[in-house]
Amino acid sequence: MRHGQAGHASFGPDAHRHLTAEGRRESERTGQALAKAGWRPTHVYTSPLVRAVQTAERVASAIGHDAEIVTEPALVPGGGPQEAFEVLARHGAGDVVLFVSHEPTVRALVGHLLGRAVGHFATAEARGLTLGEAVTHDVTVGG
Repeated sequence: MRHGQAGHASFGPDAHRHLTAEGRRESERTGQALAKAGWRPTHVYTSPLVRAVQTAERVASAIGHDAEIVTEPALVPGGGPQEAFEVLARHGAGDVVLFVSHEPTVRALVGHLLGRAVGHFATAEARGLTLGEAVTHDVTVGG
């Protein structure tokens, strides 16, 4: 998932940008759409940047996830898919993992998992992938 809409970069350092009012609303809507679809993550990881953490908190609240939200440095803007795959490798078949990240990191990760190029992620857009030997389910919500 990509974080919700954030304030303009001119308002301070990139890492400290907060969600706008619209970013908060769209993050909640995406969380509600995930919940309505029956998607319940067992683990939530987020980039440590403020806008991603705020998005993860709002989505987790909307879906009823009350476990810890873990900050993961691999999910920062420009982070490589390999580090994110290492996080996924720590989980079993029954786990549902939510990553909250940034462009282009989220696009690179999803594209690598699908084995093809994917388009730009809108703010608060999430893609649910069922992984096994191959991706067997691919659903987009939000954005």
